Amino acid sequence: MLTSGIASLFAGWLLDKVGVKKTLQFGNLVIILSLALSFLAKNYHLFNISFGLLGGFGYGVSWGVVTQYYISKKYPKQKGFALSMLANCNAFGLALFSPLWTSLASTNSWKLGYQTILLSFIIIAPINIFLLGKTDKQVDPRKIVKSDSWILVFKNIFSSSKIKFSILASSICGLSMGIMDTNLVLLMKKRVA
Repeated sequence: MLTSGIASLFAGWLLDKVGVKKTLQFGNLVIILSLALSFLAKNYHLFNISFGLLGGFGYGVSWGVVTQYYISKKYPKQKGFALSMLANCNAFGLALFSPLWTSLASTNSWKLGYQTILLSFIIIAPINIFLLGKTDKQVDPRKIVKSDSWILVFKNIFSSSKIKFSILASSICGLSMGIMDTNLVLLMKKRVA
């Protein structure tokens, strides 16, 4: 968490220099690099240091400042709803995958869980980068319906490929937070017992 906070400062600076797309891509690459180190880690503590530093940095660059900046610019009138969607996707990823990580951590080594996340990222990262590379749909101004309807806001949010990217990235963030939490709980149980 500390590394993510420091990385957020860097993300703000990088965002001003290179823009949303390149900042998010850089963050994803750092996350993949940190997960790839799971294959090289000799022990659990060394792995947590490398993943905590690099992974935290990647998450800090990929998620908070950049996605909130983009949503604030793209959806100034529906900002609250769009930000709540982003936060809920993070929680969804955490809730959905925590049982999987708990069973993996209970029955296998810690390394297998992190390697599973790495493989998930290797599959999902190209999809994210593809979605981010697509330009947002341009809507004919005559077809825009001004309404405060939540359904219309929901449709508008999902018409943006960058918002889809952000939501998918947030779900993955929750996915990976789940494995860290479950491993920490098991370590704490062993120390208490």
